[in-house]
Amino acid sequence: MTKLIARLIMATMLFPLGVIVFIAMIAVASTFTRGPSSLTFLLIWFVEYLFTGVYWIMLWKPIVKWTPQRVSLTGLVAIISLAIGFVFMGIILAFTRDLEPAIALGGLAPPVSFLLLTIWVWQEREDERLERLSRAEGIPIECPGCQYDMRGLKTTLCPECGSSPTLHQLYAGQKSHDAYEISQHEEGPNP
Repeated sequence: MTKLIARLIMATMLFPLGVIVFIAMIAVASTFTRGPSSLTFLLIWFVEYLFTGVYWIMLWKPIVKWTPQRVSLTGLVAIISLAIGFVFMGIILAFTRDLEPAIALGGLAPPVSFLLLTIWVWQEREDERLERLSRAEGIPIECPGCQYDMRGLKTTLCPECGSSPTLHQLYAGQKSHDAYEISQHEEGPNP
């Protein structure tokens, strides 16, 4: 199993693990009180949000290129996600007129919005892709599905179209390399 596949499996495990953490926090809170109060729900959602954020960042930390801009945007996404949670909570409160269900349901919005927004913030930018391609030497390797230049990638999973050809399919889908190899031989190796 590749590291990317393991990360994807771990990413899908975040939801059930989050539910387990939430239920465990409710159970702990119920042992000390007769039922979770508004303040207890806020504390539970704070722990849940912290768990989700740390889990998600640690999971993708080795793959994401952490520039100062991306770190700042991730912090901004965390703040925006909390704001989305308060707005969602306010909408529920306006309909139910009961604070506890509003907090209980409104707490779902920050973790979900954080995950969705970080996917957008952490994606590889065009200049980063060009830099990765410039570091990768050798024959261009095109995705058989969309002709995306896959040089420099560590897996056969195409980030453009999502296909994952086998190495045989990837090699068979390439244009003739004879002209490229002849030009490389005549010009000499790249510095």
